Amino acid sequence: MPPEQILITDLSAWPVPLGTTSSGSPIAAAVDPARGRLVLSAPPSGSVSVSYYHGFSSELGGGSYDRSATFGSTVAPVAVSGGDAASNDLIGAAFASHAGGALQVAVQIGDSLAYAAAASVTVPAGSTYELRAANKQRPVLTQPLSIALGPGATLTLNGLLLNGNINVTASGAATLSLVHCTLVPGHSLSGGGPLTLTLSRCITGSLQLQSSATLQTSPALTTLVAVDSVIDGMAGSAVTAGSATFNGCTVFGSTTVGTLGAVVSAATGAAVPTVDTIFRDSVTITNTASGSVSTSFVPNGTVAPGSLVASLCQPALALDAVSPADRAAVRSRVQPSFTSTTYGDPGYAQLRRMCAPEILQGGTDQSEMGALHHLYQPLKQRDVQAGLAAYLRVGLGATVFFVT
Repeated sequence: MPPEQILITDLSAWPVPLGTTSSGSPIAAAVDPARGRLVLSAPPSGSVSVSYYHGFSSELGGGSYDRSATFGSTVAPVAVSGGDAASNDLIGAAFASHAGGALQVAVQIGDSLAYAAAASVTVPAGSTYELRAANKQRPVLTQPLSIALGPGATLTLNGLLLNGNINVTASGAATLSLVHCTLVPGHSLSGGGPLTLTLSRCITGSLQLQSSATLQTSPALTTLVAVDSVIDGMAGSAVTAGSATFNGCTVFGSTTVGTLGAVVSAATGAAVPTVDTIFRDSVTITNTASGSVSTSFVPNGTVAPGSLVASLCQPALALDAVSPADRAAVRSRVQPSFTSTTYGDPGYAQLRRMCAPEILQGGTDQSEMGALHHLYQPLKQRDVQAGLAAYLRVGLGATVFFVT
């Protein structure tokens, strides 16, 4: 289709009759990129597929960027492609075809199409399964995903956009890992049984690994380990888990855990603290062995009945440095401020450049707190501006623009 026959326009009141462009060329298609709407002047002879690019601050969540280094399984993957209808679970069928003996199974989706069937994955005891998008692809699972894990089972999801709830049941200690995935905020992941959930470079909705009523009686039932991720409860509950640690995360919504930052590393045997994380909303810790947190934003009113060790955290650190008379002003100023808190916006979860420096430069290495800590943008900005000063003419200045 020649570009001169494509009209970019407002299709809020569609369908609309198509005429000619200002140059007199007939309009073959009208596109509204803001609403994702497309009108054709004539019925297509075949199927219609659309490709697009989405701007964001970092390679975070499901996206069509290079993820090859994160593929876990070394076995040859079972290929799935072409999308599916609501009555045809290609993903579940691919796993089922290898059930009954294989300890390692990988299913790879080879395109960025929609998979509309309600998928179901069962991982037998002691087995390791992986469901991943092919490198530089981002398929969309539009329906709920049901996962059943046997004792000692592990399932990894990699490179997917999940637009439905995830329900996980574990009949014994098992692990679910999400790597470079998006569980669209507004949807949730709920768990049942002894489960460890790990997140790496993910965007998720609410994570409800166990009910808050069981945190006192079974605090070790579930574990959450989140790294470089955004967890968005959309002003509701973001996390409920037995024990949890957050490394470079942004949490929108309340957090209720048995212990915070007390997850024991299998490599060192030491408790891993929560660091470089922004808890925008309330934090409640139910266990008397509350854990530890450092270089993070932990809001006032955090409930911790035991010995929560908080080091270099805001706003407490800033409040301790001023007199009681000045604390109200400091408490109001030292708050996280974001370019956007709406999922889908290019500046989602990105700290505004006018955010309080105690947060913007309050992480380890004087980088920012939150899910974009790994970009080290404050350090890069300082290096660029220091280098530019030697090359700018007198009277000239330079401005840094951050990627969205």
